[in-house]
Amino acid sequence: MRKKEYTDSLLSRFFLIYHNIHPLDPGNDVNNLCLSQPIFYYYNILVVLKEVDDQLKSLADLADKTIYVFPRAKMIMGRQFADSVSDNLKYHAMLKQQQQAKLLMMGIADVSVGDLHIFIHSIALFNCSSEQKISVTDFNFYRIKNASVTRMAFKNSELCYAVNQVISQDIKIKNYQSVLSHHGHQFDLNHIIYLEQ
Repeated sequence: MRKKEYTDSLLSRFFLIYHNIHPLDPGNDVNNLCLSQPIFYYYNILVVLKEVDDQLKSLADLADKTIYVFPRAKMIMGRQFADSVSDNLKYHAMLKQQQQAKLLMMGIADVSVGDLHIFIHSIALFNCSSEQKISVTDFNFYRIKNASVTRMAFKNSELCYAVNQVISQDIKIKNYQSVLSHHGHQFDLNHIIYLEQ
């Protein structure tokens, strides 16, 4: 057995990763599994360059915009979002989300859709490769839903309990936020505009 196969086999005996899971959601088969506390929070947002933003008022305003999104955005962002972009021929899914800020700055995209922290990282990448320097204040941020969470589902309840203890301790000392801050991902969530559906 090769090393990767062995590792995958070993890991599968202890836990499974579930993305965007909630134990009460219908269709989530988590019977007999212990769920961890939320580990990562994804703030999927719509971003528009402030100097060209004509203020998005609702999802209907996306119908004629050039939009770059993360893969599976129509499924994750909800039915109203999917319906609002279903006939948009200028809708593009991109694998390399670190290009988000660049696409907006170059006028290639009108709207970028993705995780807030990935977008903030794309600003840092743009600043490393461009003479022009930008910041979060150059953009308007919109949201249409609350944060999604990622949890781990464990087959072993003792291991699940131990992981939850670590997560609780991490939250108490605010390690998660300090890591984000250390990497320049400080952002006041109150600056995100709620977009009507």
